Amino acid sequence: MLFTLPGYDTSGGIHYFTVLGDLQPGAFTPNQAGTRARQLAERSVVYVFPIRGGDPTGVGNNRQADMVDLSHGYFSNNPLGIWVHVFVNWTARAFNTAQGRKALSDLAAKNGLALDGTPIISNKSEIDDFLNKGLVTLRKRPTTETGRYFICPVLEDPRHGAIAEDAFLAFVQDANGDPLPAEQASSRTSSLCA
Repeated sequence: MLFTLPGYDTSGGIHYFTVLGDLQPGAFTPNQAGTRARQLAERSVVYVFPIRGGDPTGVGNNRQADMVDLSHGYFSNNPLGIWVHVFVNWTARAFNTAQGRKALSDLAAKNGLALDGTPIISNKSEIDDFLNKGLVTLRKRPTTETGRYFICPVLEDPRHGAIAEDAFLAFVQDANGDPLPAEQASSRTSSLCA
C-alpha cells in the first residue's frame, strides 16, 4: 500500500492507517460469522471530522485527521481492520452561544486550528465533552448505504518496513500546504517508516 494516513487514537497518540475500501450494504454474510463481523465493525469506530458546511457524512473533506478507537483489543480482535465511520459535526450552538464560543476558543488555544478554522479535536474526552455540551453531533450513515463500514487496517508498528519505502503520507493541509498538528507530528516521526 502506498497511500498512508496519520490519525489520532482516542488518547491523542498518532497512528498510521490505510484505507482499502468501503463495504457495500450487503457485505456481511447472513449468518453468525457475518453478525459477528458487523458487531466488530460497530465497536471499531473511526471518528471523521468533515469541514464545517461540507457534506456532514462525507469522507475526503476532512477538517483534521481522523481518530481511531483502538480499544476493545483492536490489534488482537480485528484482524481485517473493519470499522464504522462516525462523523463529528459542529452544531450551531458551538458558534451562536457564549458557552460554545468560549469552549471553541479554549480548545483552539490548546490544540490549534483545523482546516476550516475550527479547533482541532485530538482525543475522545474532547468529543465527549463537546457532545455533552451540545456543541457537536455524532452521526453514522444508514446501514443501507455504502460508506458506513470500511476496511482500514491500522499499523501497530510503522517501523521496519511496515510502510513501503515509496509510500506517501496523505495529510490535511492548510492553505499554505503546511500539515495540521497531527500531521506535523507524523511528519516529524517519518523516520519510523524506514
